[in-house]
Amino acid sequence: MRDTSHRREQIIRMLKELGSVQVSHLTSKYQVSPVTIRKDLRFLEQQGIATRSYGGALLKKNILIDTEITIDHKQTLY
Repeated sequence: MRDTSHRREQIIRMLKELGSVQVSHLTSKYQVSPVTIRKDLRFLEQQGIATRSYGGALLKKNILIDTEITIDHKQTLY
């Protein structure tokens, strides 16, 4: 589970820096399957952080994210 939380935090950082991410890039970066990355992006969408798009995701506009708060902690907030 720690790997999942860490990977999702890194994806959030990438979204903040780049504004969008691609499944293909994330699968090669983290050496996981496209299904795993899609689950991560679906989770981030459910948390209100990202909007999924064809082949990736976009950072939701007007959202401030403190990446120091872990994903696990965010789950307890919602």
